[in-house]
Amino acid sequence: LLHYMATEAGMQIHAAQSGANKLACIGRLRKQYLQALTTTRWQPATCGGYSQETDAVAIHIEEWLNRQANLASEEIKADREELDRAEMRENGIFFSVFVRMLVVAGFTKLRKFAPVLRILSKVVSFPRAEMPSAENLVTMASKRVSATTIRKLEALLDECGLILRKIKRNGGRFPDDLHTEE
Repeated sequence: LLHYMATEAGMQIHAAQSGANKLACIGRLRKQYLQALTTTRWQPATCGGYSQETDAVAIHIEEWLNRQANLASEEIKADREELDRAEMRENGIFFSVFVRMLVVAGFTKLRKFAPVLRILSKVVSFPRAEMPSAENLVTMASKRVSATTIRKLEALLDECGLILRKIKRNGGRFPDDLHTEE
């Protein structure tokens, strides 16, 4: 029975793909397990079903189902965290230097850029690095800025200036807002 739970039922859970489907599969397995605990079809009627207190197999099955449910819940949480991340177009160096510039310019109340990068590292991802570490972002922002990164930052700030001028000409509205109202 334990071998079945570890292989056949495990394959059913694994085949479910998403965390929510895995939890539903675990729910069905728990229902079968509870039926096995209380059924009397294959035991003398006077004994009842398996007793969790006296039967080690039942305890192992319950623990296994709980572990599988915890793993599926963690998978759902990880999927949700992955979805909540804003994917940046540029790399971590560009992002780190840009955030440091904003902090130095007084954009945040915090005077140091490291705490800001620690917070932002939890919600951003980059093209070749899914989840950046805060320490890596701080290190990147602390190094000498390359000429390529400077040119990219200049281009971004020029584009921001252009957008700001358009907003001013449009009476305080973003250029995109004018198209949505038509």
